[in-house]
Amino acid sequence: MLENLSSSDVNLRLGAARGLSQYSDLAVPELISAASSEVSAMVMTNLEDTISLVNNRNQGKIFDANKRSVVNRAQALGYIKGIQDNDIVCHEVEGLEFLGNKQVRKYLNDTYEYGQICGELQKAKNRNASDRINEKTVQQYELISNENRVKIITSAVISRWIRQGKIKNLDSIVLDLSESNFYRATFPLINIDFLNLSLSLMRHSKLCGSIIKNSIFDNADMFGANLSNTTFILTSFKNTHLRKAKSNRVRFEKCEFNNAILSESDFSISDFRESTFENSKLRGTNLSKCDFFNTKFKKSELHGVNLSGSILDSSELFGSVLINANMNGVTAKKCRLNGVDLRGANLSNSILIDADLRGANLKNVNFGGADLRGANFQNVNLEGADFSDSDITDVDFRNSNIDNVIFFNVKGFDSAKMN
Repeated sequence: MLENLSSSDVNLRLGAARGLSQYSDLAVPELISAASSEVSAMVMTNLEDTISLVNNRNQGKIFDANKRSVVNRAQALGYIKGIQDNDIVCHEVEGLEFLGNKQVRKYLNDTYEYGQICGELQKAKNRNASDRINEKTVQQYELISNENRVKIITSAVISRWIRQGKIKNLDSIVLDLSESNFYRATFPLINIDFLNLSLSLMRHSKLCGSIIKNSIFDNADMFGANLSNTTFILTSFKNTHLRKAKSNRVRFEKCEFNNAILSESDFSISDFRESTFENSKLRGTNLSKCDFFNTKFKKSELHGVNLSGSILDSSELFGSVLINANMNGVTAKKCRLNGVDLRGANLSNSILIDADLRGANLKNVNFGGADLRGANFQNVNLEGADFSDSDITDVDFRNSNIDNVIFFNVKGFDSAKMN
């Protein structure tokens, strides 16, 4: 049967893939090798079924094959893209120095898909470009195609084990589970330095209490997911769907949420320090008691967001929309709110010392009891704003619309700069 795995007859390969199900533990290397060159979807499905039957002692071989596929693809992509060898040194799986190179991680995420690699190779062949593409480059493309098939089979098996609850802990250096199905899955405790879950289905899944670094969740569907008590460091959530996620006390350190959807989610008491949100949607999201120190929001939608009790010190919200936001008790020292739309927002009892709100729309905003010392309100629409009981010492209101503004019982009025 092992010989039939490499037969040119698809029926013989199919029969071998099925027949080896009784001996999967004895033929793991051969089964994975067969998958690396298999082009039949039916045979691949049966190979997946057979490999998934290996016992606990042989599960590690599947994880190792997945790791090697990542390393081999990264090295091949490094050659194709012209990255210096010393940036992608990874002689052993445990080393993986290339993970520290953001450029390599970007290339891996952008070009690992089987279709893209095969497409590049086929286009080169179609235009008879052998004179322009050296033999080693062609070999690298073919290697990536083979390693993609290894990734496909191993990630399918591992995701099946996770859905079935067969894995209790997942400690690894690197793992590629992109484009996998984790619908309503409960992930084991994870401690990993590189996890690729891009384009995966993770609706209503639970990924709690884990530590995940340098990872990719781009374009994943995480609607209703629970990420409570998990730490994400230098992880990308670009274009990720996190609507209605129920995830408290999550630590997102230096993560990217560009074009992500987090609307109607609950991320209260979470840490987003030094993360970035560009063109992101956070409508009606609960972000109360969160830490956004030095976080950057650019042109993001935060209509009706709850930021009460959160820290926004040194953060930036350029051009973002926070209409009717609840920012009661927010601490936003030296926060840059240039051009922000805060109409109808509640900023009572907030601390905005030395904050920059130039060009913002603050119509009907409640600043009652706020500490605004040294803040810059130049060229601002303050129509109907309420500053009752606030401290406006050294605040700059020049060139602003202060029609119907309430300054009842304010402190520092004489030092404020008016029109």
